[in-house]
Amino acid sequence: MTPDEQLLAKGRTLQNYIDAKSKLAALTGEAQRLIVNLQSLASHIDHYESSPVNLNLVFMNPEKVQKLIVDLQQTAREKAQLEEQLKSMGVDL
Repeated sequence: MTPDEQLLAKGRTLQNYIDAKSKLAALTGEAQRLIVNLQSLASHIDHYESSPVNLNLVFMNPEKVQKLIVDLQQTAREKAQLEEQLKSMGVDL
């Protein structure tokens, strides 16, 4: 592999790492919003005597929650693998 090809490979790997890191941050934000909603639901259940009956439970879509967890796991693994690749290429993050 020529030096130019090596540099190009590092650049691609770094861009993929940046993309994975950004995606993981967005997914983590979505997970935090879900956590807040679940905590609110738990509070309503805990204080059932004074809680409204017409709660909005749209966030409770099981398929969406499952997909979020899978996406978080896959993206975290991808980011870790890319970080290891970059380290093996001599790139410190």
